[in-house]
Order: sequence, then structure tokens, then C-alpha cells
Amino acid sequence: MKKKKLIHLQKAYLEWKKSIKKNQVKINKIRFKSFIKRDNCDFTLSTIDTDLVYKNKKYSRAIQLEGTSVVIIPLIYFKNKIMTILVSQFRAPLGRYNLEFPSGGAKYKNLKKSAKSEIFEELGMNVDSKNIIKLNKTGIFMLPANNYARAYFYYFKKIVNEKTLKQMIKKTYGKKEEGEFIKLKLVDFKNLLKVSDSASVIIGHSLIRNYEIL
Repeated sequence: MKKKKLIHLQKAYLEWKKSIKKNQVKINKIRFKSFIKRDNCDFTLSTIDTDLVYKNKKYSRAIQLEGTSVVIIPLIYFKNKIMTILVSQFRAPLGRYNLEFPSGGAKYKNLKKSAKSEIFEELGMNVDSKNIIKLNKTGIFMLPANNYARAYFYYFKKIVNEKTLKQMIKKTYGKKEEGEFIKLKLVDFKNLLKVSDSASVIIGHSLIRNYEIL
């Protein structure tokens, strides 16, 4: 199947086209540059090069289309402290392991269901949907200069004992068949920004503080 047809079927492309139409942007030309899909998972990434007109001004811009993702902030109550759990996993652009909040592509139309699924896959926790709370009503664009990828942030609260935490930290999580080998790190929430420079951590920390959840 040709790149153009594959990208036309991509959910992120359809969402981008809808957004473009809503904002009354005229598309003069689209060049379909690349399309990547992993056979063993739902990952897709495409690149288009565009000529656009917005408010009578012309823009030539390349756009990466990645789609919607969910980010989950665990608020762990342990020994009279409020902790959180970061996941450590290999990130190819960095060439190293990175500490960040559990996250993943939205597998389901129901975003809360997607968040629940990621919590189980990356933390091994089965959290009731009613306890998974959305923080931002509209998606946050992580790299809006050239990337169409929206993130929705969720949080949950849980009291955890020492035995359970030790068991969790010993294990490796994620879908190993998809190259995920995730280890967990327990962090005092007040020290969160000292241990990670990930955008998801910085934004998640800000959302929790802004909504005065803690």
C-alpha cells in the first residue's frame, strides 16, 4: 500500500485534517514523505510536508503525525509521605534510559480505558476507572512547532505498603515483545523535578500543583 493511502487512513492524520478545517486553514499542497508502522503494536508515525494558507499568509511546514497519548501520574501514599512512581525505559532519541511518568498511545476511544491499560502494563496495578482522574480537558501539544501529538494527563491516588513497593521495584514491566523493559523508581513528589527533565514530568507536576491536588 502506498504511503499516501496509509497516511490517509492514519487516525492522527484524520484528526489533523479536522483541526485544520476547523481553524479555516487552506491546504495548497501536501507531500507524503514517510510512514512507519510497527507490525506487533499500534504504533504509527508519519511525516508530511505542507503548503498552507492561514489568514492570507503562506506557510511551508513539515509535520510529524503521532496521535493521542495518555500520561498517568501515580500519587502514592507511603509512610506519611506523598510519593510518585517514575518508569525508566530506553528512549532512542536520547540513547539512554529516561525517567518519566507512565504513558502510551491511546489504544481506545475511551481515554480513561487507555490510561487504565497503561497503568496495568507499566506499573502492574489494577486501578478502578472511577479512581483515575483526568487533569486536562483538552489535549496538550508537546512539540507544536512540527509535531501533531496530543497528551492527556491523568492521576490516581493509592496507599501502598513497603512489601508491595519492594515487589514492584524488583520486577520488569512493559511489553517485552515490543521492546519495552521498564523498571520503576519511587520518588518523593516534592523532589520530582530534581530527578527528571522529561516534559511529561514537568507538565504533570505543574498540573498537580495548579489544581492544588496535593
